[in-house]
Amino acid sequence: MASKSVTLAEQSPQPPKRLKGKKGAKTEARTTQIGLFTVEEPEPFKKATPAVHISAKNKALTLVQHKIYNALLANAIEQDRDHAGTNVGLSQFSIALTDLVDKVGLNSNNRDYLKGVINSLIGTVVNWDFLEAERGEVWAATGLLSTAEMDRSTLTYEFSAKIRDFLVHPQMYATIDMRIVRAFKRAAALVLWENSVRYEGIGQSAVIAIEKLRQLFLGQEGAKTIYPEYKEFKRNVLTPAVREANEVSDHTIEVLEVRQGRAVVGVRFTVARKQEAPRLESVDSDLLMSVTQLGIPSSEARKTLGRHSESDVRNALDYVRAREAKKGATPITNVPAYFRKALAEKWMAPEKSSGTKKAAAAPGLSITGITEEEIREKYRASQLGDARAYFDELSAADQAELIVRYNAWQPMQKWRLESGKKQSAAAQQSFLSWLAHETWGEPSTEDLFKFVIKGLASTATA
Repeated sequence: MASKSVTLAEQSPQPPKRLKGKKGAKTEARTTQIGLFTVEEPEPFKKATPAVHISAKNKALTLVQHKIYNALLANAIEQDRDHAGTNVGLSQFSIALTDLVDKVGLNSNNRDYLKGVINSLIGTVVNWDFLEAERGEVWAATGLLSTAEMDRSTLTYEFSAKIRDFLVHPQMYATIDMRIVRAFKRAAALVLWENSVRYEGIGQSAVIAIEKLRQLFLGQEGAKTIYPEYKEFKRNVLTPAVREANEVSDHTIEVLEVRQGRAVVGVRFTVARKQEAPRLESVDSDLLMSVTQLGIPSSEARKTLGRHSESDVRNALDYVRAREAKKGATPITNVPAYFRKALAEKWMAPEKSSGTKKAAAAPGLSITGITEEEIREKYRASQLGDARAYFDELSAADQAELIVRYNAWQPMQKWRLESGKKQSAAAQQSFLSWLAHETWGEPSTEDLFKFVIKGLASTATA
């Protein structure tokens, strides 16, 4: 039996050939670089977890529906970010049709075809956060879009007010790269990839019951009649989806079957970056999760577990937890930076330190001819090279996530990092300064004191 099925193949009509125009050249793959970086250009956005784990009430979403909805979400998040500071949240978003076609990678800008897909998004009811709804979370169902309007060049659209905030300002999310989304040929493969990438930080998903899995891929009504036997579903849907996701994405995904006796009752997905050598089995997954939960990027966390002993990592974690739990203490403003310093300097929680006293803080700096703030600026400037080296060591996904966070933080459009353009020297320096502060935090007086002493020693030996 052929592996493709009418349910998972494109249910929308095949789009007509793209009309030639001045933007026709944009159909080529986006392989340009962000000027500062030597990785293939990412196009990441934060997709809210409830929007990743969706199940259509009737039939499964088509590939084009998935791609266009992702493009509309990414566009809405960007427009809302640019609107920040006005104290009025956006309820309506707009995108040029040519930009929508380019973001999705369609070979057509036929308005009637696009209207048909947008109509289907308004009429498609989905259950949000489908995998979590039975674990005590609120059940919610709406159409993917609430309204849409299209003129000759622009699509204007809205999300339901009930879901708009968590879509545009996600607290929990998966970082989805539109560069990869465009490469998918099967809707099931894209669904598999998104639902796996959601767990990239810890390397594996929770166990998903087979019936829940079928509804996730086939839609709730579709799952009642399509491939009712798991072996059929596996052969025609799951196996081809895993194969394609591993071919076109930056990840390696595996399906682990959970059995009761001889029957398969559930599956678990494992996910890892292709360029990362350590496999899930080679690290302590609970320890890895503990480190990433502090806000450490997953690729850095894996390298940390490879470069430091398990006891040093656990001591640093215990120190951070003890410090956070200490009553009356000033809150830690940058937990990841605090953890990195605790690990580098081998700090231990009081109950583990065997009475060893921590060195007293360095005295306030007082050097003739230069102020403490000037020393602080020189210290920050000295960190730019280290920040660049740190960034280059991260995985493409973690790099993309940092770019998203930086652009959301940076209020000046001219200093944000833009895809497909050579970055200005000012934008590069702004990013690296932000990255250094995010990674290592504000230097202490002791850090500045050591920096001055090191500088004086270098001068003396020159």
